[in-house]
Amino acid sequence: MQMMTHNRNHTRYGCLLIATAALGSVVLAGCSSPAPDPDPTPISGASQAEQSDAEILKQQLDAAWERAKQRAPNLTDEDRPEVQQVRSITLDEHPQVIVDCLHKAGFPEVTAEEGAVTYSVADEAQGAALALAHYTCVAEYPLDPKFERPLTDEQLRKLYDHYTGPLRECVETEGHEVSEPPTFEKFVEDHRSETGTWDPISEASANLNGSQVQALMDKCPDTPPDLYD
Repeated sequence: MQMMTHNRNHTRYGCLLIATAALGSVVLAGCSSPAPDPDPTPISGASQAEQSDAEILKQQLDAAWERAKQRAPNLTDEDRPEVQQVRSITLDEHPQVIVDCLHKAGFPEVTAEEGAVTYSVADEAQGAALALAHYTCVAEYPLDPKFERPLTDEQLRKLYDHYTGPLRECVETEGHEVSEPPTFEKFVEDHRSETGTWDPISEASANLNGSQVQALMDKCPDTPPDLYD
């Protein structure tokens, strides 16, 4: 049975969209702004802007463990290992860091393809072992908490300028039509309300498959390089 953790880096929404197919079932994990981890479940409770890095990290790992149990129902909380963090990672590093970690853990069949971690499991026992290893890797290499905090007005200005400038021009050069952008005020309002923010990649993606979207994103990076500086 094939399992896939599909990671499409949507910094435009401040989140990662993850689809996980586990032992034949499909789970679409929603995300808030921004993403809790490279395989997220929305962070609840106090505002992310008010939380400490330690609090955000704890919620990342708690959510990751809940997903491990969903993928392997025979796992219980008693099976949850204590893991020493190696380092935090950036959005761009996932999923390759997780794949490399799983290879070292003894799962060479895991691959990173088109922004997704993919692997197959032969039976329930192997699925449990892989789910446990995946949790361990996420705990060793969690997402840097700065990527989970709501974007500031300054960051949103950088994002807006990038979308309406270099990104829009690149997408149009690749042959895709892009609508007129909203005002900056409307852009911010949509982002804050999480109703969906105007962006050229999403408009172009409507008629593209996964590999074509990834190819477009490779040519037209959707995140300004200094967004998180």
